[in-house]
Amino acid sequence: LLNTQPGIITTGFVTNVQSTASFLQSGTGAVLRTVQSKERDMVSVKDYGAVGNGVTDDTAAFNAAISANPSVYVPIGTYIISSMITVNANHKKIYCDSKDSIIQYTGSVNVLAVMTFGPSTGDTYGNELDNCTLKGNSHTTSDLYVQNVAHSMFNNVNLKDATTNCVLVQAVVGVEMRNTVCTGSDGGNFVVIPVNGIYLDRSTFIGPNTTMIITNP
Repeated sequence: LLNTQPGIITTGFVTNVQSTASFLQSGTGAVLRTVQSKERDMVSVKDYGAVGNGVTDDTAAFNAAISANPSVYVPIGTYIISSMITVNANHKKIYCDSKDSIIQYTGSVNVLAVMTFGPSTGDTYGNELDNCTLKGNSHTTSDLYVQNVAHSMFNNVNLKDATTNCVLVQAVVGVEMRNTVCTGSDGGNFVVIPVNGIYLDRSTFIGPNTTMIITNP
């Protein structure tokens, strides 16, 4: 496809190319798809306006992306949020490019955590958080709060700078936390109250007053 006006590409022209141009994967059995369909295989927070420059408030972009999609990718960058990110639906996956994908709370209002999984009532299941760094400040009690969640995975998560807890886990069933690293928090705590099945593997919690508090149901 060629635009006959050199140096000018109209919005309508680009949209038409995306919706009509074809993509064919290699290998036997591959089928033709539109470029638009192929590009929608991976949903990024940047598709919803996130910038990740350590300055722009990306809260609305994160909320919109998580609300609209089961799986959301977070590229490398520092994403500023001004309110707690809440994931309270089933089968939600947030996966970061690496621990250099930093979700950082910079608000001045006290919040329970940088990110929370699960509703205050009822329960959710099948959630994942992978390869992300959650960074709090003096107004975040915990970096990560997990409540009323079942059969979910938290893997390669880096937790930093909350005032009291790295992780606060409450009323969960069959939750796995692997390769979790906590540094720089005032407390460095891993708090579980109460649970019915949590698996903790190859994780490190470092802080001036680090403790592990587990209260069984």
